[in-house]
Amino acid sequence: MNSVFLENLHHAYAQTDGTYAFPNSREGDMLKRAKLEIESLHAAAADSLKRARKGRYTAAELMDVAKSFDALESLLANTQDDSPRSRG
Repeated sequence: MNSVFLENLHHAYAQTDGTYAFPNSREGDMLKRAKLEIESLHAAAADSLKRARKGRYTAAELMDVAKSFDALESLLANTQDDSPRSRG
């Protein structure tokens, strides 16, 4: 699962040593937090998918996972228009 937001964040702030040069401001703090939360969502989704493949979920739990994926995809699709690359 790819995140347009994380790809754009990497494009705008990634350094050659693997770190990120976020602004030293409230906006920089929000970018760091957003990056952490999206990476956490991706890790949780990957874990859920792994558990589902092993048959460790009930049908209701699988529906909740599917709804979470749909919500995440919708959120990421809405951030695509705000990409640094699309602005020039």
